[in-house]
Amino acid sequence: NHPDEPLLLQEPVIASLAQKYKKSPAQIILRWQTQRGVVTIPKSVTKSRIQENIQVFDFNLEAEEIKTITALNRGWRYIVPMIQVEGKHVPRDAGHPYYPFSDPY
Repeated sequence: NHPDEPLLLQEPVIASLAQKYKKSPAQIILRWQTQRGVVTIPKSVTKSRIQENIQVFDFNLEAEEIKTITALNRGWRYIVPMIQVEGKHVPRDAGHPYYPFSDPY
């Protein structure tokens, strides 16, 4: 892990909501994205995790809770595809006209 990497699953706000709704922190984050209309594809290989990921449609976050989670935005991108160029690791998309991608999430 990078020292600046936010640990969303350990955020007190997320933990508090997980306790309130009796869900896991991951389920809270998946529900937040779903309610915002963002398609999410969580990586899961175990049956229990796959089932947990599906169990996000039996509750709704309140509008204020959505805003609170959204306010955690630190502009961190988890997936930055890297390639090797002349022996150096560089962002694959660095030459793209919209890089660095700064669309809000």
